[in-house]
Amino acid sequence: MHQPISSYKAYERSVPGNRTMKKRLGLVMYLALALLFAALPWLLWHKLPVHDHPADAIEGRKNMLLFALPDNAVDDLAAPTNLRGTVTATAASVADHESMGPAHQAAGEKLQNLAPANQVPLPSTKEKRTAMEERKIAVEEDEEEEALERELDQEEDALLEMEEKQQEEQEEQEEEQEEEEEEEEEEEEEPLEYLEQDDPDLAAAMESEFEEEMQAAFGDIDDDMVDDPEEDKGAAYAKPAVAFGASGGKAASVKVSKKMKAAKVLVSPARTTRKKGLDDTFVRFAPQDPRTDKALATIRRERVKMGMKRAWDAYRANAWGKDTILPLSKAAADRWGGMAMTMLDSLSTLWVMGLKDDFMEARDWIAENLSFKDVGHISVFETNIRALAGLLSAYDLSRDKVFLDRAVELGDLLLPAFDSKTGFPINGLTLYSGQHSGSRSACLAEFGTMQIEFRYLSHATGNPIYAEKAMYVFEKMHDESAKVAKHGVFKLDYNADSGVWGGDHYSVAARGDSFYEYLLKTWLQGNKKETWLREMFDESVDGIEELLLVRGPGGRLYIANNDNGHQSDNMEHLACFYPGTLALAAATLETKGDVTLEKRAAHYMDLARELGETCYQFTSSHATGLAPDSVTFDRKGMPQASDPRYILRPEIAESMYYLHLLDGNPKWREYGANIFEAIDTYCRTDEAYAQVRLMATPPGYKKHKTALRNGDTSSTMEAAVKGEEETTKTGPDVKLVSHEDDMESFFLAETLKYLYLIQETEPGEVDLSRQVFNTEAHPLRIFSDRSFSDV
Repeated sequence: MHQPISSYKAYERSVPGNRTMKKRLGLVMYLALALLFAALPWLLWHKLPVHDHPADAIEGRKNMLLFALPDNAVDDLAAPTNLRGTVTATAASVADHESMGPAHQAAGEKLQNLAPANQVPLPSTKEKRTAMEERKIAVEEDEEEEALERELDQEEDALLEMEEKQQEEQEEQEEEQEEEEEEEEEEEEEPLEYLEQDDPDLAAAMESEFEEEMQAAFGDIDDDMVDDPEEDKGAAYAKPAVAFGASGGKAASVKVSKKMKAAKVLVSPARTTRKKGLDDTFVRFAPQDPRTDKALATIRRERVKMGMKRAWDAYRANAWGKDTILPLSKAAADRWGGMAMTMLDSLSTLWVMGLKDDFMEARDWIAENLSFKDVGHISVFETNIRALAGLLSAYDLSRDKVFLDRAVELGDLLLPAFDSKTGFPINGLTLYSGQHSGSRSACLAEFGTMQIEFRYLSHATGNPIYAEKAMYVFEKMHDESAKVAKHGVFKLDYNADSGVWGGDHYSVAARGDSFYEYLLKTWLQGNKKETWLREMFDESVDGIEELLLVRGPGGRLYIANNDNGHQSDNMEHLACFYPGTLALAAATLETKGDVTLEKRAAHYMDLARELGETCYQFTSSHATGLAPDSVTFDRKGMPQASDPRYILRPEIAESMYYLHLLDGNPKWREYGANIFEAIDTYCRTDEAYAQVRLMATPPGYKKHKTALRNGDTSSTMEAAVKGEEETTKTGPDVKLVSHEDDMESFFLAETLKYLYLIQETEPGEVDLSRQVFNTEAHPLRIFSDRSFSDV
């Protein structure tokens, strides 16, 4: 049974087609009547015969003026008048009347009774000729007016058609919006489930429900991998033959040394505009749960921001301009050569969180005081990902040239690291002198994690030397991968002078991790044009599945190290970046309807989900909810701490962030909230945060719950949001952690940034479709043809 329509407006919305038709008919009838009344006197005038006798002329005028003259004008017909002027005036008067009333009929009767005494003498031949010429001119003028009226009518019809089309589109939009609102009202409002850290059954049930929703939305995708993915690569993975140019897209091929072949890397291509669709976007973001409690997410985000402000203020008060703060002794240390490492590493986080006053204060110090001339021994790898990338990201976000100038200065000082016999960088360097220091050996992650930063520096400055030096490493590895890699996975150790790969060790954790991350992200930074990089990454995934992924006790999937053919029974915290990287790989693979590629993307996401859950379960290994640096797995597949330290690492938070955006399951956001609350409870010191050693948990001890639940409006929480000092967060009585006097800069650069971004409900400073994170979570823009000075 239909519900009664309560208002005319509702009726109009219910019958949009009838309403449109009525408007059209009414408008057409109105225009037709107006044109008829306006043109009728003229039409009658044109049809009047030429009268030789004045009486006939007056009789013709009577018939014509019946339709035009007001009552008081009939008596004036006997007087000599300009008949055309009278007709024009009376035609105008017709437009002011809606119809011909009795008054005009009376005027017609008066005209019929005009006396013959009103006749005048016959006009002469000359006067007749003049009258005829005047009528001819009038006719020509009338024709011009009619032509003009036709043009106006055509324009008016076009406008009416356009207005009707716009009205129809607006009505369709309104109808769609109303339907969406009705659907939202009908949906049952349910708050997000709070996922307990030690309740895997609830997590599994929620994940199953979410997968069913995704299946309903996007259909089935076969999870099985193809037997031989090599068959489907073909020409799609052609290695580019062009060289990198900074702005303007010009090729550049500069010899680096006599023993090097010319380094060739990509011209920065234009960011192509892709059609909207599941397989044609740069990154396929997952739909987010509409039941998300945005108010709660905002509170959580502000809590993380408060944590960042706390750590930054402690650094500012106790270690300003130094590399790091010692949070327990409240002292400073220059363990990275003395280049204000924590300041440089924190810049992008300050900007992303909106702490612009702190950002600008750091900017002024950098402009006036930062100098590299006295910096001694450094790690090239750490200096690149933290200091150089921090400066470049600050420039990319703020467009302040101060940061680029300092980045160029530092980049030039790092170039001598590449002056080895093979062109691979040496990790130990005395920065101010350019002399190599330490071992000539390098590890996979060190020389395989320079490309994003050095390419950006070339792109921003127009100097290709940085990109050529860094990309030569990837080119060389691509050329020799068939000989030196095992299924796309490289050994960890390399001698930069002899070019010999040493040992038989494979890992995506320590010493190997970010190389595989940079294969994918360098491809993304180049706007997906260097397909040979994507080929190397996809091949490495196949090899990692064979060499490093283990289905352990209780069916738990984890990432092992492989030493001399033996897979370890433990997993490192560092390896937990990999689920996020797999999710990013799945969401950026351009399948374009290819079934094989769709299967590959689906398989990557399946691996990312399962490994992401394994990594989060690190937190269940200890009563604090903090994740140890490495774990083993018991017979049920639950992790047990093997290295019971938490040094404020970001890798689990990083994967939770990527899975939240690209998988969409709301549990990842809940996991992120749990991680921060555990950190804020157990790693917090008087002024900052400190890494901790996890103590043995007493038997029967009940885990201390820390994460904020939906609807939590405690006074402690409200005070925290307002920035007031918390007085009730004392933690459990049992001593579960032992603080150590260290707070690494990556805690500010990565851990807090990812935990902040995972709680965003609206677009912010970071967009994965236009930026790529380096391995230290510094966002850098994806390349385009325009020089950065024009952006």
